[in-house]
Amino acid sequence: MSFGERADALLDSIGPILANASVELQGAVLADLTAIWLAGHRVVGGRAEGDRFREELIELHGRYVRELALMYLGDADG
Repeated sequence: MSFGERADALLDSIGPILANASVELQGAVLADLTAIWLAGHRVVGGRAEGDRFREELIELHGRYVRELALMYLGDADG
């Protein structure tokens, strides 16, 4: 199974759980999961290097999330 297929399968498992929650609760859960994901990225060389690396990751992640949101929204607001 490819990485994309595994990601889709995991999303298929998590999606229904989040779908029944308010957008505020969804946001809280996603923020916590993102923090856990970021904290798991450790860098040899010290805290400052790790902090810079995590800042780069969150920036890349934010761009990816925006791109996905635009894809999912389509012309929903139009």
